[in-house]
Amino acid sequence: MAGIIKYAERNRAFYLASFDHLGDDWLPSEWRDGIPVPAEFRKMDMPKFACEEQNPLWIAVHHFGTIKMMLVGPLLSPYQCFVIRETFLEAGDSPQVLQIMEIELSLLYEVLHTKLPVVGCTMGYIFRFITMCCILVALLSFSLFKKYYLLKQLDMWLTYGLLIWAFVLDIISIVLLISSDWILAAHFQSTKSRFFKKRRWSRAVSQLNFITCYVNDYPSLLKQVADFLRLRGLLDDIKGIRYLSSKDFKEDPEWHFIFKEVKELNEFLDGKMAALSQNVLDTNQVWLYSRERVLQGFTNSNELIKIVEELDYTKSALIWHIATELCFQLGVHQTSTSGNGSTSHREFCKLLSDYMLYLLVMQPAIMSAVSVSWKKVFEETLADTALYVRRTNDEDACKIIHQLIPNFRNPERDINRSLLFAASELAKQLKKSNSTPWEQMCKVWVHLMCFAAMNCKPHVHAQQPSKGGELITFVWLLMNHLGLGAHLSRNY
Repeated sequence: MAGIIKYAERNRAFYLASFDHLGDDWLPSEWRDGIPVPAEFRKMDMPKFACEEQNPLWIAVHHFGTIKMMLVGPLLSPYQCFVIRETFLEAGDSPQVLQIMEIELSLLYEVLHTKLPVVGCTMGYIFRFITMCCILVALLSFSLFKKYYLLKQLDMWLTYGLLIWAFVLDIISIVLLISSDWILAAHFQSTKSRFFKKRRWSRAVSQLNFITCYVNDYPSLLKQVADFLRLRGLLDDIKGIRYLSSKDFKEDPEWHFIFKEVKELNEFLDGKMAALSQNVLDTNQVWLYSRERVLQGFTNSNELIKIVEELDYTKSALIWHIATELCFQLGVHQTSTSGNGSTSHREFCKLLSDYMLYLLVMQPAIMSAVSVSWKKVFEETLADTALYVRRTNDEDACKIIHQLIPNFRNPERDINRSLLFAASELAKQLKKSNSTPWEQMCKVWVHLMCFAAMNCKPHVHAQQPSKGGELITFVWLLMNHLGLGAHLSRNY
C-alpha cells in the first residue's frame, strides 16, 4: 500500500511539473488562500521593499505566477509587466532583491523537482499519514510474527533495517516538507523567523580560464588516441573538471553593479524601440545595440569596434576573455576600484570572464543558442596558441601572447584572422583606453551575460535550481522582472 501511494505521488508530481500543465492554476487551495499576503498585494499594488517588516517570502510567492508564465510561453499582460517592473525599479539595488529572487527560484525548484505540490495539501497529508501507518504496521507485524517466517539471523536484521529506514525516510520527508518555502509562507506569520532568512543559493560562481586550460593541455599524442577511440569529449570534460574552481559572489558591490547595468540596458533598449517604433527587437538588433552601448564607454571606442564588429557572440566572448586575462595578469590599471572600495572592478571583471568561459565550455545547454560554432572556435584558438606560446605558467604565457603581432593572418585557418592575435590587439587597445577601463570591461561582460541569458530557453533556466543554481539564471530572472525579457519574447 505504501509503495503504491508513493508511486502515485511521484507520477502525479511529474504530471503537474510538465510544461503542458505548469500554467494551470493547480496550486492547492491551502497555498492560494492560506498564505498571509497583505491586502494591497491581492490588489496588485506595488509592495514596499524598504519596509523592514515586509517579508521577502510573501513578495516572492505573490510574483510566482509570473514566473510560471515566463516558462510556459504566454506573454504577461502590460499591467502585470508594469507592476513587476515598477516594484523592482522602486527597490533599486536593495539587498532584498537578490534574496527575493533566491526564494523565487527555491519555490520553482519545489514545484518542478519535488513532490511538494502533491503532498503539501490536505489529501497529501492524509496519504502521508496512511503511508507511515502502513510502514509501522508492517514493522510491528514482522516483530510479532518473525518466529513463523523461519528466517536466518542476517535476513531478519536486513528486514528490520529496511523497514526502520523506510520509516526514517518518511520522517525526514515530513521535516523537509515543514521547512519548505511554500509551507512556511502558508503557516508562519512572523517575518523574524530564522527559516525566512536561510540562504537558498551558495553564491558560488564556477571559474574556468583559457590560459590555464592551454598551459595544462594534454599532449597531442594523447588527444589523437582519444580521437581514434572517440573519447575526446570525455577527455575535455576531465580537463575542465580538473581546472574548475569557484569564487564567492558578493551581494555588495557585485550584485549591485549587475542590477545597475541591467537597469541601464533596459532603459537603453526601451529608447531604441521607441526610436524605431517597434514593440520587439530581434536577436541581432539587441546584440548590436547593446554592444554599441558598452563600447562607447571607452575613450578609443572606434579602435575597439574595428576589432570586434565582424565577430559573432562566440568569437567575441573568447577574445574578450583572453584580453581580460592578459590585462589581469600583466597588471593593467590595478588601481581601479568600485564605489565603496571593498572589491575592485578588476577582480569582478576576472570573475565574470572566467564564469562566462565556464558556461561556454561546461554548460553547453545554457549557451547553445549563442555558441553554435563554439567547439570549432575554441579548438582552433588552442591550436594557434600551441604554435606560438610554449607551455609555462599563466603569467609568462600572457606576456608572450601580448607581444604577438596583431595583423597576423593564419593561412591554415578558415577565418580571416586568428582570434588569439585579435585578443592580443584588443588587450593593447584596452591598455591605451581609459585610465581605469576595468569598470567598462565589467559592463562588457554583463552585456555578454545578459545576451546569453535572454537567448537561453526558459526551461533550461528552470532546470538550474536542481543543479545548485547559476548566476546567469538570476540575471535572466532580474531581466524579466525589469521588463528586459519582453524585448525577445517572440523568440522563445
